[in-house]
This record gives sequence, C-alpha cells and structure tokens, in this order.
Amino acid sequence: MRRIGERRYAVGPKVSPDSKFGETVFYTLNQWEYLTRSTEDGRLAIDNNLLEGDIRIFATGRKNWLFSNTVEGARASAVVYSLM
Repeated sequence: MRRIGERRYAVGPKVSPDSKFGETVFYTLNQWEYLTRSTEDGRLAIDNNLLEGDIRIFATGRKNWLFSNTVEGARASAVVYSLM
C-alpha cells in the first residue's frame, strides 16, 4: 500500500483529471485515508457486502411496492420500513 501511495503522487501531476485514469488517480488522492483504513485495523471489513445483502430485501421491496393499491397499504408499508 505504501508503494501505491507513493506512486499516486508521482503520477497525479502527469495525468489529465478529465480522463478516466485521471479520475481514478484523483479519487485515490482524495480518498486515500478511507481506502487504507481497513489495512490499519484488521477488524474492519474491506467492503460492505454483508450489509448490502441485509438491506437488499428492503430496497427491492421498496422499489416493487412503490405504487400501493390503497392508502392503507402505503401507510402500512411506511410503518414497516420506518421500523427497519
């Protein structure tokens, strides 16, 4: 990670921020602290896939139930989602 960190500063001034590669380089420059946090503390997950899987049911349901047939059904859905 240290070598990647050093390389991003060397490459940064040489690339256009408008190119896809430039967007990537500048993203890593701006987000380096957050990108490396999981390497500093082994208890932290490198991704949030577990959480994403847990909320997928609700996100899918929210999209599918966007159009409720009745006001009572919409209200019931709102109550259930507010409890989650």
